[in-house]
Amino acid sequence: LAGALAGGNWRLAFYITGVPGLLLAALVLFARNKLRNEADPIEEETGATRTFFTKARAYLRIPTLRVILGMHALGFFALTSLTAFLTIYLGAAYGPESSYGAASLSQGLVALLPGVLLLLGGLLGGLSGGFWANRASRKRSGARVLVSGLGFLASMPFVLVTLLAPYILRAIPAYTALVPKSQVSIGVAIFAIFGFGAAFFLNIYNGPSSAALQDVLPPTDRAAGGGLELTLAHLFGDIWAASAVGVLSVALGTALGGEQIGLALLLTCPLALTLSGIVGIWGSRFYAADVAALGTPEEAVTGPRVE
Repeated sequence: LAGALAGGNWRLAFYITGVPGLLLAALVLFARNKLRNEADPIEEETGATRTFFTKARAYLRIPTLRVILGMHALGFFALTSLTAFLTIYLGAAYGPESSYGAASLSQGLVALLPGVLLLLGGLLGGLSGGFWANRASRKRSGARVLVSGLGFLASMPFVLVTLLAPYILRAIPAYTALVPKSQVSIGVAIFAIFGFGAAFFLNIYNGPSSAALQDVLPPTDRAAGGGLELTLAHLFGDIWAASAVGVLSVALGTALGGEQIGLALLLTCPLALTLSGIVGIWGSRFYAADVAALGTPEEAVTGPRVE
């Protein structure tokens, strides 16, 4: 939306998206502050004051928190890289700077399409992930972590096809024999379908892993523990992701010639998503014990089991 309204002025785009965000943030000042959830056990006051580093070490001793941290860091690497370069990749493949000439996509559509896919796929994926995790929790322990890992793993083939399709299509004689307009239409259709699927599954993790993180932290430490996990996940995962992929793209371009952002994404994102999914699926086994360690049965936070 900002790209369309800003008309190519990227500075204006930040104001278009930033000002509504500030207004929404101001509304939080009027939100009711609950000191304690009624479902949480009452904690006894010990009188001891713990330092930040003491608390951080305590949080990082929780296996499920470490699993979510590893899963997030790997997943965030791919998410940030794709978000940063998907528009550039689409432009290089089918936009004005591609080899399709007058048949290529307009710059406006190049800027708009990836954003629409990320927005719609992200919204539906986030809502569906919470629903699926709640349903799965009735039958399987640790489902909130498991569903998050499965979401990242399921996104991998969609990301792979989205990025790999232009390379494969150009190797098919029947495709290259088509007129340029038809080639662009087929390529963009594949990009849109699989790009939407990638955005959908990439956002499955959001609700379930956030809930799981709160489940395994003591009630009085949920904000601090959650903030620590997200800070570390961003530091380890996505703060350097776009730069790393950009450097790799330049190196590949120097060696192979031309624009190699697609190849750089192909060499990094599918691997990161596969590892993220494996970490989440494997690490879901710790969830029940970590919840029980707080003195709360798992069924108290996920609902009774259905045999």
